[in-house]
Amino acid sequence: MIRKSLLVTFDFPPVRGGISSFMLNVVQALPDDSIAVLTENHLESTSYAFPVYRKKLITTSRFIWPRWLPLLWHMYHIVLRSRISVIQVGQILPFGTCALILKKIFRIPYIVYVYGNDLIIMRHSSRKMRQIRHILLNAEKIIGCSHYTKQLAIENGAPADRTMALYPCPTIHPPIGFNQSEIDEFKSAHKLTHKRILITIGNLVLRKGHDQVIKALPEVIKYIPDCMYIICGKGPQFHHLQQTVRFHQLDAYVQFWPQVNHHDLQKLYRSCDVFIMPSRILRDKDGLPIDVEGFGIVYLEANLYGKPVIGGNTGGVPEAIKNGVSGMTVDPEDISSIARAVITILSDERLACRLGEEGRIRAHQKFDWQKESKLLMSVLHEK
Repeated sequence: MIRKSLLVTFDFPPVRGGISSFMLNVVQALPDDSIAVLTENHLESTSYAFPVYRKKLITTSRFIWPRWLPLLWHMYHIVLRSRISVIQVGQILPFGTCALILKKIFRIPYIVYVYGNDLIIMRHSSRKMRQIRHILLNAEKIIGCSHYTKQLAIENGAPADRTMALYPCPTIHPPIGFNQSEIDEFKSAHKLTHKRILITIGNLVLRKGHDQVIKALPEVIKYIPDCMYIICGKGPQFHHLQQTVRFHQLDAYVQFWPQVNHHDLQKLYRSCDVFIMPSRILRDKDGLPIDVEGFGIVYLEANLYGKPVIGGNTGGVPEAIKNGVSGMTVDPEDISSIARAVITILSDERLACRLGEEGRIRAHQKFDWQKESKLLMSVLHEK
């Protein structure tokens, strides 16, 4: 018997991103009558078989403190009304604080999901780190999105015997039915005919390393003059990346695609030669990490299309990419290392095909949500 749970998260469709996809996977793995979701009140036309409560969770009123009191109020009422037996916390703060309070009121256990950044970004605040340790110590289970994030949680106070890794698994699967003429038309429409195509798909944030790929392009172009780099996504780095392209006089070699519909995204995966995202660890002035890639589901999505991938050898990325098998991991701070990896794959068709095919097999076999969800079900099973 699966205990009825409430998942509380900021990241849930229509919000895009790896965490949002992961949270949707979690709830869809459970029986519809055993799960409810509380999330921010984004407009969303999609209906689900399970209840989704969309509320304003954090107040902007200067007369209410702490600002997460509306969140606690909504959680309290849903727990009472829906006979919730366990709370799943999508983000450790502030949801973990509210779950801890409700545990003390109702003796209701809670589960915490961690992704890496949610732990290291708080290290500048001793008060918040004490709060995080208290939340982790009192959780029934702590679930990391990789073994890297699992270990990070343990280092920050999570009991090792209650901490586990649960891999996010790709939900984008290559459609059957695209013929070559459709791909040729797509490439022609976007001036990609006879181009060797690199792509990065994700939010335009500094951690992802788009700027490092741009800086590596002049060296790549010496050997692969028909190279084209496509950057898909939006984010705070957009204008900086445009300026970097102009500074290096690479306008003819880089395209920005801020918005891509699902159909074109599938065609882009089909059309590209390499997926690249050399994610790096960002550090503060004292050298402490402040931003890291906890896993990287997008590498697996590219692998499912039979494409070789290149990523940074930091955080949880080496768990998503098996170096020399599904792609290559590189030093994301070393522009020459990034350029060499791109040149090596684009210059060797047999190598590219082998990495892409072995990556496809690995993504299917190792990152299967049906297998991973059994671990989740065992956690939520009636005690």
